[in-house]
Amino acid sequence: MLGCGRDHWHDRDSRRGQRGLTPGRLTAPPTPCDRVKFAGDVTIPDGTTINPGVAFTKTWSIKNVGTCTWTTAYNLVFTGGDQMAGPVSIPLPHKVAPDQVINLSVSLLSPAKAGTYRGTWHLQNASGKIFGTGATA
Repeated sequence: MLGCGRDHWHDRDSRRGQRGLTPGRLTAPPTPCDRVKFAGDVTIPDGTTINPGVAFTKTWSIKNVGTCTWTTAYNLVFTGGDQMAGPVSIPLPHKVAPDQVINLSVSLLSPAKAGTYRGTWHLQNASGKIFGTGATA
């Protein structure tokens, strides 16, 4: 039977000659190099109604919660949904160290036809790997 001590796992049945776990300190899984946390909408919250054919700027506030500094070789990239005349990618304007927050903006144009539209944006590191928030990011 396994039990959890205050700072390590141990095998309660090791006195019976069964194989046990080697005692040691519990460690948290390592924090990924590239990890982001959504800090908030600075402009145009989700669900905002915008008239058709109107230019607008969407700005997100995000925090680097990974272990690597994001450089200007990182990009904000469009990854799906409605692009709304936005660019495919935008380079980060400056370095973002771990635990720092940055506001990223993209210029968009609301579609000519009224409706519900949604664009998906993620970050891309210098090696081309896409990352973002949520369970599948």
